[in-house]
Amino acid sequence: MALRHFRDDAGAWVREMNLYEKNPVVTKAMALALMRQALGLLDAVNEQIATCHLQMAIDTLLVKQPPGPAAGTC
Repeated sequence: MALRHFRDDAGAWVREMNLYEKNPVVTKAMALALMRQALGLLDAVNEQIATCHLQMAIDTLLVKQPPGPAAGTC
């Protein structure tokens, strides 16, 4: 039953993400919310290194970047 519930949620999630793709501000806000949720989960299981890296990613996301390609992009 739990797997079925997960599959239903995943399908809904994909449909929702299609809506967010049309609005980059909403997409960025959703990504930030998910990252913060993951941060709490990682912290709860004592994953200190991953938590630190994710916090740095969150901090990077929140810094106002100038338009154009960023230095050190992937």
